[in-house]
Amino acid sequence: MKRIFFRRRMIFIYFLIFWVVFAHSGCLSFRMSEKKQREYLQKKGQKDIAFFTAKSEKKNIHYTQISQDKKNVLIFIHGSPGSSSAWIDYLADTVLSNKAILCSIDRSGYGDSDYGKSEPSLEKQSSSIKPILEKYGQDRNIILIGHSLGGPLVARLAMDYPDLVDGLVIIAGSCAPELEPKEWFRPILNCIPIRWLMPPSFKVSNQEIMPLYKELEKMTPLWANIKCPVHLIHGDKDTFVPVTNVDFCKKVLQNAPTEVTILKNKDHFIVWTDYKVIQNILLGFLK
Repeated sequence: MKRIFFRRRMIFIYFLIFWVVFAHSGCLSFRMSEKKQREYLQKKGQKDIAFFTAKSEKKNIHYTQISQDKKNVLIFIHGSPGSSSAWIDYLADTVLSNKAILCSIDRSGYGDSDYGKSEPSLEKQSSSIKPILEKYGQDRNIILIGHSLGGPLVARLAMDYPDLVDGLVIIAGSCAPELEPKEWFRPILNCIPIRWLMPPSFKVSNQEIMPLYKELEKMTPLWANIKCPVHLIHGDKDTFVPVTNVDFCKKVLQNAPTEVTILKNKDHFIVWTDYKVIQNILLGFLK
């Protein structure tokens, strides 16, 4: 009996060690190295590839840039979890890069932006991205594209820095506070030692989703500040972020010209499954 108990305990310990090593190995990091990004983009025909890190309030925001000296700028912001490489096929699109500078950002805690260190405040995330908007300048046509949690963040950027944003594309955006699910398990996941056992990208995701309801509530009166054109794209079968988020956005975007595209029988992952639809919408924003 003691021998069986000892064996089971050892199996559990070995499994725990394996999981910790695996979880922190980078296999679940949702990020691609600069080297791999460059190799992929070059194979797709991109030549003008650069990587930068903007510094703001002791935060490092890493981003990938394709092309330069263009009138238009498309800035892509990923969801939770994710990284700049979530938009790799958009960065590889020579149709887009012939007309615009393409920029994909690692949000705080993801990719190479202080990986593993979460920033739950959307206002602070917005502030950390401001230097990138300023870099491209007010004389360019700057369009922000956000998927999932990236949706409310691009909205927050337009609220905070309206002079630096000329258009928004919100894809499956989780924008309505009342539609945020009340998930009882998230505080448990944030407890030590469970938090330590999680991959860093999952820990960051959990720590920014837990207070998201309150963050979205803070934004509710600020939607009226958005005056640039907005295009909302959503799948009607999205089980992660309900399509009724679109109704909320249409209601609060009272001062912004707004268009809506609802994709039938599509889920939360339309960024990848409905590329051509989104590409055409982006082209419509370019001057």
